[in-house]
Amino acid sequence: MARRIIDAFEATGTDLLITNSAGCGAVLREYGDWLHDDSAYRERAEKLSASVRDISEWLAERESPELRPVSGRVGYDAPCHLLHAQGIAEAPLEMLSRIPGLEVVSLPRSERCCGAAGIYGLAQRRLSEDLLERKLFEAGAAQVRCVTTGNPGCLMQIGA
Repeated sequence: MARRIIDAFEATGTDLLITNSAGCGAVLREYGDWLHDDSAYRERAEKLSASVRDISEWLAERESPELRPVSGRVGYDAPCHLLHAQGIAEAPLEMLSRIPGLEVVSLPRSERCCGAAGIYGLAQRRLSEDLLERKLFEAGAAQVRCVTTGNPGCLMQIGA
C-alpha cells in the first residue's frame, strides 16, 4: 500500500502533501522508515515523508486572509498522532488564535488520549469510554462552547 501511495504521489508532480488527519499524517511520515531496506523505494519514501505537512502546520506558516470574527470560547484537544507522533503542538493553536473574537483554550491534560486511538476504541470499549468521560469532564470544567481537534477519529469520539 505504501508503495502504491508513493507512486500516486509522484504522479501528481507536486512536492507537498497536506493532510487534515493527524493519524494519516503520522503514518505518511513513517514511510521513509518503513521502506528503509527497499532499494527501489527508500529515497522515494524519504522524499514523500519529508513532504508531509499537517493542515494546521501549513496554514500557520502562511499569512491569514481577513477572517470574520467568531465569538466564543473553544477548547483545543491535541490528537495523540499530531502531538506525540509528529511533534506538532503550537501550529493548531496558532491557526485558531488568528480568528478574531475567538478565545482558544488548550484543554487541561490535552496531551492525553481521548480514547479513540484508531481501532483501540472498538477493541477496548470500556477503557475508551473511561478516557472519553475524563476528556468531556475536562472540557466541561474549562467552560468551552465546543472542542476542536485535528484528527477524524478524535472528532468522532469526542462528538459521539
